[in-house]
Amino acid sequence: MYKPRHITFKELITIEGWQIKSYTISESIDFQNIHAYQQAVALLSDWILDMNSFNDQHESIAFLIEVI
Repeated sequence: MYKPRHITFKELITIEGWQIKSYTISESIDFQNIHAYQQAVALLSDWILDMNSFNDQHESIAFLIEVI
């Protein structure tokens, strides 16, 4: 069943030449799990290098969306 969620732009992160737009989606206005968000951000550098090393036809733009 659909429930309204709050979508919040958090920050623009630059890693290894990539621009990553970061958002959270949560039931409450205040995003409650900042620790999980920080952990996801900490993993971005390795993920960007591993997942995109095969494709040079991208614009170096990505999205991080944390859903709680």
